[in-house]
Amino acid sequence: YAHLGFGLFRSDPAAERHKGLTFLLVPLDAPGVTVRPIPQLVIALDGVYYGWDYFRSIDIHFPNDASGSLSTSQAKRWSSTANVHLGAELTLQNRWSVRLGAMVDPTPSPGDTLTPDLPDSTRLGFSVGGGYRHKSGLRVDLGYELVLLLSRTSTAPQLPGDYSGYANILSLGVGWESARMR
Repeated sequence: YAHLGFGLFRSDPAAERHKGLTFLLVPLDAPGVTVRPIPQLVIALDGVYYGWDYFRSIDIHFPNDASGSLSTSQAKRWSSTANVHLGAELTLQNRWSVRLGAMVDPTPSPGDTLTPDLPDSTRLGFSVGGGYRHKSGLRVDLGYELVLLLSRTSTAPQLPGDYSGYANILSLGVGWESARMR
């Protein structure tokens, strides 16, 4: 797991390609615990701390903007959050596996600075999946996740309104393990 997340963003579009960049470093910690109550069942719980509280605003400056109308500053005032993940995997007959999971990801955005950028609202996620491992080493996994974006009201002057939504995510993975890895 990681202790820091990062992003590199173009903060000065008028600058040369290798200049005008801003590097954001977000502190995070992800402690967790995994238990195996029976050999075929693994249950994991972890939390991830995101140190968003340093993110106060998005400032865009255009040095050649004589009118000053293009340069802008948008308040954010995000607060630090922690999200929580719970998952389980049950292995059946050493070939089949069934997985379940859930997560809570609180928003760091206060309502008066909330706009359609990410992260915008608290998310709840629920997932289910399964896998099959053939004796040849071929492995096939299928998963589904429903992500609910809880309703939020924005009073930000740029785009006030109510935000909510959901996402259906389907995944298919195919892989192969050599005999030495099995």
